[in-house]
Formats: sequence, structure tokens, C-alpha cells
Amino acid sequence: MSSALINTPLITNILLAIFVILGFARLLGWLFEKFGYDSVIGELIAGLLLGPSILNWIDPHLIEDFAIIGAVLILFLAGLKEHNSFSLFRDKKALSLGLSMLIITFFFVFMYLISPFSPAKFGISSIIFVSLAYAVVDLGVPIKILLSKKKMNSPMGQFVLNAGVINVLVGLLLLVILSIVSDFTLEHVLEKVLQFGLFILVFMLVSWFLSRFSLKIMLQNLEELQFSLVFLIVILMAYLTEHLGISVVVGSFLAGVLVQNMSFVDSKIFDEKLKALAYGIFIPIFFAWFGLELILSEIIKFFRLAIVFFLISSIVKFIIAYLFAKIYDFEKPLLVGATMLSLDVESLVILLLAKEIGLFESLPFSPISVFAPSVLLTTILVSVLMKIFDRDKVTLKGVN
Repeated sequence: MSSALINTPLITNILLAIFVILGFARLLGWLFEKFGYDSVIGELIAGLLLGPSILNWIDPHLIEDFAIIGAVLILFLAGLKEHNSFSLFRDKKALSLGLSMLIITFFFVFMYLISPFSPAKFGISSIIFVSLAYAVVDLGVPIKILLSKKKMNSPMGQFVLNAGVINVLVGLLLLVILSIVSDFTLEHVLEKVLQFGLFILVFMLVSWFLSRFSLKIMLQNLEELQFSLVFLIVILMAYLTEHLGISVVVGSFLAGVLVQNMSFVDSKIFDEKLKALAYGIFIPIFFAWFGLELILSEIIKFFRLAIVFFLISSIVKFIIAYLFAKIYDFEKPLLVGATMLSLDVESLVILLLAKEIGLFESLPFSPISVFAPSVLLTTILVSVLMKIFDRDKVTLKGVN
């Protein structure tokens, strides 16, 4: 009886839970931004503090449905912001860096996980997902810094942006494929291919509808109708992929790609409404929920392992980006290397999908808990290195 009371979260009302978790996440996120760090760190810490590991105020399952909407919106925004994504592949310099970073980092993490030094006996499916998670990059923190230094529109800034977008875009496309063939039996693959074929059919029908009626909707000049239509498409695509057993993140990403050419999507009013809904409410809840799910004792127990993954990913990416920047004769190649180290949303989504599929159930630890410190460590590392390497005379040998 007493044990049950101790393990019962303090807050069981969902409205109060949303109020507390959202308020606390926004507050800590704002504080971290004031000190020059990404708000995601504060949101994660808010969830960790309020979760079962420390204060035990909120059960993560209580707000899980709201968090799923946050995950949907994250991938929708990822698909939406990639205007003319495939035209980026004509940028040979960015293409070579983005793909090289994805492939080489994947290879090193993969080799570590199949080596005798691996901390556990991973299945091949879980190895692939974990390797992919550490191979993609996140540009949120470096882009914020480059913007603040007014370097985003420089050749170096555009090189970094295009390479990062290519890296993430290819990584997410691979995620779609992995979600289809996660069970490598022939029967399962054929079933998934059939299901995905049905989804593509629906995708094409929705695309036809939008191409036929989007102009009429735009001419109505009803912002609420336009916003509702887009949101309905996102929810529909996410539901269909979930129902087909593929994953909500795939549907929401493709929904972003689907609606990106609708004229009103580029309007300031639409952009403000979408960001207010996503970044103001559901995305902070998603990261706070992720923090709620973390087990502090497990993070501490496997912190050394987290450092190993963090170092493999960071060292490999830094060397690759630095070498390509030298080859293409960009100024401050060390600064270019520092911009490519972040791990964040895309990596987390890949790991959450692997967990959803059930790939981590037999492991003695959760790769998500091992990954969690990487968000904090890479954010701090990128901020520090970019500040150091932005000096004019910094080289590999030090300050001249």
C-alpha cells in the first residue's frame, strides 16, 4: 500500500499536468535561450525533473497523446521547410559533404556496435537504427549562432545549410525505408510494401485535390480555413501511416512535402499560426515528455557509454566537415567542422521509432537514455567551438 502511494505521481489530472509541464518547459527553455543555448535542453530537463526519476509529479503516459502531436508537427515542419529539396542535390559540394558525413559516421557507429567492444548484443535492425540516429545532424543550434553572427548568407553559411539539409533529408528517406523493412521476413516486407503502396495512392489523391482546389482555397482569403485544411492533411497522413504500421513520423514528414507548394503556406500569417501552435505548445510538450520518459539512474549508469557514442559521432563528423571545407577552400574550416556536430530532433525521432517497433526490448539499457546526454553535450560543444573557431587566426596548431 505505502509502496503504491510512493510510486503514484503527484498530479493525475491531465489538465493540471499539461499546465505544469508546459509552463515549466517553457520557463526552463527560455532560461537556456537567455544563456545562449537551445531551448530544447531546458524542455528536456523540465521533463526529467518532473518525471518519475526525481519529483515524480507527472506520469509520462498521461501526456503521451499530446507529445505524439508534437512529434507529428516536428516532422511536418521538417518536410515543409525543405522547399525545392531535391534541387539541393545539384550543389555538388554540399552533396558530397552531406552524404559523406551520413555514410562514414554510420559506418563507424555500425562497426563499433558489431565489434567486441559493443556494450550489448544488438540485433542487426537495432544496430542500423542507432547508427542512422548518430549519423544525421541537427542544424538548429549552429544556424541560430550563424544568424546571430550574420554569417548565414555567406558562402560558408549556405554550404553548411545545404550540406545539413541533404544529410537530414537522405536520413529521413532512409528512415521511411527502414520503417517498411524493419522486419526482414519476406512476408512482412511484402505486406509493408503493399501498405505503403496504398498510402502512396492516398498521397497522390490528396496531391491531386490540392493541385485542383488550393488556388480556390487561397482566393477565399480565409486564414482559418487554410490553416485547418493543412492541419487536417497532416493528421490524416500521420494517421494513415500509423494505421498501416509504418509510423506517424513518416506520414507527417510526407505531409510537409505535400503542402509545401501551396501558395498560402508561405504567407506570414500562416507561418505565425503554425509556429505558435508547434513551438508554443506541442513541441515543448514533446521534448518535456521525452524528459519524463528518461530514467536518471539509467543515464548515470550508462553515462560512460553515452560519452563513447558522443565522441565517435562528434570526432568523425568534425574531421569530415573540416577536410571538405579545406578541399573546397572555405574560410575557417574549423568553424565549418564545429557546425556539423549537433544531435537533436531527427536523431531522437529515429530512436523513438525503433523503440516503437520494439527493437530495444531485449537490450539491457535503452539507447534513448544513452542518447539523451548527447543533446546537451553537442549543444554545449557546438556553442563553445563556434565561439573559439570564429576568431580569424585560429588553426589546428593554435593561435598564430
